[in-house]
Amino acid sequence: MAEVELPDFSDMLLLADAIRNQQFALEAMKFELSALKADITNFVLMNRNLWGADGKPPTNVHIKDTFHVVGYDETTRKKLQDLNTSIASLESEVEYLRRAFDLSKIQTDIWRTQSANQRSALL
Repeated sequence: MAEVELPDFSDMLLLADAIRNQQFALEAMKFELSALKADITNFVLMNRNLWGADGKPPTNVHIKDTFHVVGYDETTRKKLQDLNTSIASLESEVEYLRRAFDLSKIQTDIWRTQSANQRSALL
């Protein structure tokens, strides 16, 4: 079996820091999306032009299923699209960094086992 090298702990610290930074950016972006959706809900409920033909405001379910997805105009549609795309990209990056960090932990465990086996063989 090939010998596994101990991962560089400074690299692991850099990975942990990158995970923290990307996770913070991701949470900030999710908050921004929630705030935009709240603004969209308020706008739709206040703007009678967006209400149904019966003169009633749209239900929250309808707002969530339509206006929170496509916005109420081109500007909000673009903002929603950009935020959702950025969130998906950040989620992917955080997952990649976590897997890389986990791989380093696994390498450390394997190295530890190999090292113990080598010491046992010497006895």
